[in-house]
Amino acid sequence: MSFQILADVFALVESRDDLTNNEVLILLALANRTNKVTGTTFPSLKNLQKTAKLTTRTIRSVLRNQRC
Repeated sequence: MSFQILADVFALVESRDDLTNNEVLILLALANRTNKVTGTTFPSLKNLQKTAKLTTRTIRSVLRNQRC
């Protein structure tokens, strides 16, 4: 995880009033799994579940909406 990526996520969260708690958790979980060098992230649902403490169904729903 890059501290810059984490700072970018927090800046996004602070600037958007329409994000749900689940969306914030998923954004943070994705930031946690981001490659510092390439800036890409491809975590499995299992890893997102571990980090965000959400169900697979909830994670898929949040990712499908792509509001963030």
